[in-house]
Amino acid sequence: MAGVSGSYDPFSRSSRFLGGFTLGLLLSAAFLGAILVPTSIAVHLLPGSYRIGLLGAVAVVLATLDLLGRTPYMQRQVPQRLGLDGVPAGTLGIIYGADAGLHVTTQKTTSLIWGGLVGAVLIGGPSTIGATLVAAAIGYGTAVTSATLIGKLLKRDISGWGWSSKSWSRVPQIVSAIVLIIATGATVLSHL
Repeated sequence: MAGVSGSYDPFSRSSRFLGGFTLGLLLSAAFLGAILVPTSIAVHLLPGSYRIGLLGAVAVVLATLDLLGRTPYMQRQVPQRLGLDGVPAGTLGIIYGADAGLHVTTQKTTSLIWGGLVGAVLIGGPSTIGATLVAAAIGYGTAVTSATLIGKLLKRDISGWGWSSKSWSRVPQIVSAIVLIIATGATVLSHL
């Protein structure tokens, strides 16, 4: 994603793109919140032990998939053709941010966002869901902004810096699996 802002207009309008990207991420967080909060309210009609068991099962499956290098995602990226149609940088940023922020329309390196959202829906309430979505937007936006600014400073794409893309994704996947297991384990133990 960071390369998208630079590749279409090398380093001249990336601040407008990143501003739009941030707005798009926040808009998609609000949209997802409008879906996940009522879902969470309905799920909380189930007994707590069922919700905890479901969270544990989902976390184990997601952690296992990450460890195997099989993080679930749809086989597509943000539509890059939009950048070739002369869309202004800020508008393009909003489109890309909203698409990326939906978390189901773009490739994900790890399952951590899925585990966090499932945990927020099953265990947390509206404020936990909101905090999780905002944290995901901030984390993703910070990563894209950092990569864009580093690329801008170095005047080159940093995405392949000596490692294959497979190598770049393995470390976050392993960390994600560990975090999923530890966080879910702590949640389960605190509800026993």
